[in-house]
Amino acid sequence: MSKSLFFVLMCSCLSISSCGTSTETTKNKRYVDNEASIFICNNGINITQSDVCDGKNNCGNWDDECLLCEEMGTLCDPVPCAVSNQSVRRRQLCDGIFDCHDLSDECLCDRETSENAATHELCHSLLLESQNCSSGYFQCKNRIDGKKSCFPGSMICDGNLDCNTDLDEHYCKRESMVNENNCKKKVYQIADNGVVWMACECDGVVELPDGSDERNCDHYFYCTNDNESFQQLFIAHQDVSKRGNNNVFIDWRRSFDGVADCDNLADEWHEHFFYCKEDSSECQKYGTRYTESADYEVGSRVSLASQWITAIFTVGVNGTVVLVMLRALLWEPGSGAPRSKRIHWIMVLSLCLSDFLIGLQILAVIISDAVMAGQYWKYDIYWKSSHFCPAMGTFVIIGSQANLLTVWMISAIRLYGIVRPFEEIKVRYIILFASLMWTFVIVVSMIPLLVSISTLEKYFTRAVALPTFSQVDATVLDRQNLENLIRKIDILKVRFKGGSAFQPFGIKSMKWRDLESYVVEINPKLGNWKYFGIYSHTSMCYPPILMSANDHGWKYSLGLLVIDCASYTFVVVAYLILWKKSTSEFTGCIQPCSSRTNTSDPIRRLTSGEITGSVARMHEDATMRRRIFLLVATDLATWAPICMLSFVNVIAPDARVKSVQSLAVCVSLVQFNSLINPFLYSKTVRRVAYSLTISPFVHLYKRFVRAKIQRSQSRPFRQGQDLLS
Repeated sequence: MSKSLFFVLMCSCLSISSCGTSTETTKNKRYVDNEASIFICNNGINITQSDVCDGKNNCGNWDDECLLCEEMGTLCDPVPCAVSNQSVRRRQLCDGIFDCHDLSDECLCDRETSENAATHELCHSLLLESQNCSSGYFQCKNRIDGKKSCFPGSMICDGNLDCNTDLDEHYCKRESMVNENNCKKKVYQIADNGVVWMACECDGVVELPDGSDERNCDHYFYCTNDNESFQQLFIAHQDVSKRGNNNVFIDWRRSFDGVADCDNLADEWHEHFFYCKEDSSECQKYGTRYTESADYEVGSRVSLASQWITAIFTVGVNGTVVLVMLRALLWEPGSGAPRSKRIHWIMVLSLCLSDFLIGLQILAVIISDAVMAGQYWKYDIYWKSSHFCPAMGTFVIIGSQANLLTVWMISAIRLYGIVRPFEEIKVRYIILFASLMWTFVIVVSMIPLLVSISTLEKYFTRAVALPTFSQVDATVLDRQNLENLIRKIDILKVRFKGGSAFQPFGIKSMKWRDLESYVVEINPKLGNWKYFGIYSHTSMCYPPILMSANDHGWKYSLGLLVIDCASYTFVVVAYLILWKKSTSEFTGCIQPCSSRTNTSDPIRRLTSGEITGSVARMHEDATMRRRIFLLVATDLATWAPICMLSFVNVIAPDARVKSVQSLAVCVSLVQFNSLINPFLYSKTVRRVAYSLTISPFVHLYKRFVRAKIQRSQSRPFRQGQDLLS
């Protein structure tokens, strides 16, 4: 399958509509009157062609910047209003002018800037219940009697002046209005040569050599604050033809729009999953992006190479052993293999199958990484919210838990044989226990995916992405912020569409997907939400391995951790008992005492054949015990650090053991354990690995030693011949 075809299929799985295709900005030439050298806006305003594509809203609706220019980019994309059946341009969001009839382009804004400070305050009083007015009402001085009164939000921008200070109509869109340039020139003196510069602050053009006129502007997103970069912009902007987009600062509405405007991808990628500020408590609550980078799903290229090697060997080796064990169990007659060997096959099959699932998860992640290489920032939200990522997460849970519980079963079987040496466990009981164990781990791994159950859906869904709410200053919202947004939309709906409002407890009791259905019922264009669950913590779809009490779903992860640590405590105790028993004195009963043919003769002399067979069985049992001990030891070395780090993280969250390095070590241990296990319990795997890796070097070394010996033996003979001659 070609890479392009795989890319299209993956986009389909991730529900990406654009799938990497690009659309060119429509250039509507019919608005230009070349004879009169004027530009005719959609709202009837005529402007000169010199005012087109100058970065200013001369038409009042951005027609002069969007219909013929490419510099605006996604700022010209249509964005639906929340309640009314309207669409406005992205640049019209949070600009201090009510363009939507329902006021949603300003009242749903999280960010307050110098542009929208007045409308932000008005919307704040409208949407939040205050001591003076209920939610949905705003307060101003009445135009008639001059007293402060509460007016419904529907009276804003209705064409009637109701407030004495024209508060209700001052910030409304008017067809004849143009964006006034209130720029105030300020005098700057450059100390080096005494030159006085006249500059306009925050107008998008760097006019001072140090760029100070365009710094600290609240309506910009800064890719960098490097002095040299601002100086380069100053030189470039001396030529008007070079004005336009830059890689230093952009309009904040262009951040997280799916287009990389900054060279360093800062406008589309943040080290924190929820795009919070560095000093925000939300950053500490939700943590950082552990494994991914803006370019690649697996951030480290060295780590990626080891992932490929681990995935190929884990899938190939464990898959081969699974087939061999299935063949031995299904096609070899039951009487043809001893009971102990069949039990051994069942345990090996369970271990290999669990490691095989972990290998599949690794392979799936690195294949998707290869397809999205260099552009992971475009697909991060779609990847983590897709159905494919949680499926890979269930593979991790099933594989790791089945591996642990299988080791627990092996220890329990061996301990049972020591405690009750005269009783044998039937093979069908082992098959039953193994089946119940696999059923248990599959059910446990599927619990976070049961979104149809209200309690589980609200607990395991940690956040949601709203692609159509560009005025919300976040790409991903948690439950509390989403509920606040729904309340605002609900107030606007009641004011402008009528109906009754939701009570706060009603919103809190609703499922995530019911909230989406409610919003879609108000406006069908506001759907297509992307949900993030417990398997969306990292790009590798791992559940939170190192959790703390602040992590979403930490109780679920803690429950799994308690089961794991309790299982390994039992394993350690069981093998201590086995070790103590193995060092006890020999009782003189080589065969199981219950198998003696003549119990009336306790001092029967064993034949040489019986002694030889018993010694062979003892040697085989010792070899099997040694392999199982190594298997348990490697699993213990894998999960003991994870258990300790996780418990420290839960008990003392301020210890900050939850770091990129700690998680990388834990993930590497789990993957390495899945890779090395088949070499411990399969002689065939060891032979193949030896023949492919070590055997060629041993063969070359033997040839080198043999040639050296031959040379050393022939040297004296040649010297003797020289003397005789």
